[in-house]
Amino acid sequence: MTATTRSQTKQNQTRVEDFEPKEENKAQGQGSKSKRAATTKRKKETEPRSERKRTQSDNQTNAEDAARSTKKQKQKQPSLKPEEDVSPAGDATKPVLINRAPVLQLWAACVSQALYPVLPWATHLSIGSAISTLCAIAKGRAIGLIEKPSDDPAERAEKERKRRAAEEGADDEINVMRFRLLLKDGGAIVSGRPQKANEVLLRNKFGQGDEYERVKRAMEEAIDTWRNRGQEKEFNVKAFHMYEEFRPSVQRGQGGWGKKGELRPEKIREVVSRD
Repeated sequence: MTATTRSQTKQNQTRVEDFEPKEENKAQGQGSKSKRAATTKRKKETEPRSERKRTQSDNQTNAEDAARSTKKQKQKQPSLKPEEDVSPAGDATKPVLINRAPVLQLWAACVSQALYPVLPWATHLSIGSAISTLCAIAKGRAIGLIEKPSDDPAERAEKERKRRAAEEGADDEINVMRFRLLLKDGGAIVSGRPQKANEVLLRNKFGQGDEYERVKRAMEEAIDTWRNRGQEKEFNVKAFHMYEEFRPSVQRGQGGWGKKGELRPEKIREVVSRD
């Protein structure tokens, strides 16, 4: 209800009949009526004008104070609509609608961070991107959406040359989730070139809200349970299988290629703590 500065006291409208005497009292009251009116008139005339003005001002001030007090009390009352969700935990378990590739990239980056904590986060993102790319290529070939490697001897020889050149110029070699990867210039090498890491792009794939942070936090908390037990090597062997258990569920084959499914952060913790 809109607050108003008007006084809350209800006043009846003044009517002409309020000043008319009743029929049975007309005869008796006519003589005294004029006398009372004269007395009232004299009293008003003798009353100081400044006193009457001050009384009216005080009455107006009291009415305004009462109106402000009422308005202040109304403003303090919370205005919650019936359909508003006031539970802060409502979004904590909300599933994330996303396809599998970004989930695998983030998971592989978190696993790499646990195994090689001295490397910067940008390198871990590159490692995750490399693993996600390699898996996408393998999956695409398996379902017939990506051509299989050529059997041409010249093309195979060129590919082998690039692989050796990459190995010779690599800065380091790591093993994440059974993937042997070479690092160069802070990135994981795929097809002879370092894989670029773009966290902004990856974050946007999870949505415009806090989905990325919620999923990343769930992954890191789940991985910490293994780090606290000092079983990083065993975890590295099982990490890809864990991903296969909690990843978004989509249709098999070509029907599920690039499609989105539901990812539940609480399932990540459940799977990792169980394995």
